Parts: sequence; C-alpha cells; structure tokens
Amino acid sequence: MDFLEIKYPAMGVQLITIKEKEDACKETGTEMMSFNIIFNEWYATQNSKKIGAVNKMKAEQGKRIRSIAPYGYVRYTEIKGKRHIDEAAAEVDSAWMPKFRPG
Repeated sequence: MDFLEIKYPAMGVQLITIKEKEDACKETGTEMMSFNIIFNEWYATQNSKKIGAVNKMKAEQGKRIRSIAPYGYVRYTEIKGKRHIDEAAAEVDSAWMPKFRPG
C-alpha cells in the first residue's frame, strides 16, 4: 500500500481500476486494491506461461505458431497451416547467399 497511498500521489499518478470501481486518490474501495493487483498480475503470468507452453509444444511438433509466413515462404490457400517455397524469394536468396557464405 506504500505505492498507493504515498508514492503515487507524490508523483502525481492517480490509480483507478474500472472493474473494481477503485480510486486511490479518493480512497474509494482501496481496501482490496493491492490484492486485486496481485491477483491480476498472477492471472496474466499464468496465461503467459500457458500460451508459451502451447507454442513450444506446437513448434516441437512442427506445427506453425505464427499467422504470417516467414520470408521465402507462401501460405497455401487450399490447405490451412501449410506453406510452400516462394520462387521469387528463392531467386533473391540464391543471389545473396554466395556473397555471405565466404564470411
């Protein structure tokens, strides 16, 4: 509560939560504000870990994890999630790669 009651007002910061109808400057509903902040942070952290685990699992299975095809590939319009080599980009790559390989 040190931040809510002392530091934020000293810096001119007004913390308002919409959902819980709390206002740190007016001290309306601030009894549970620090707990709500902790629970919201925990919820966001847990969701981030779950999304990361799902993306890691998809990558290990060879499935796509991005909606945009990387450079050099084009998405199939008929088959969802499949990509094929973009011939125009392959020509550009084949022209530039020999210049970078010697080192």
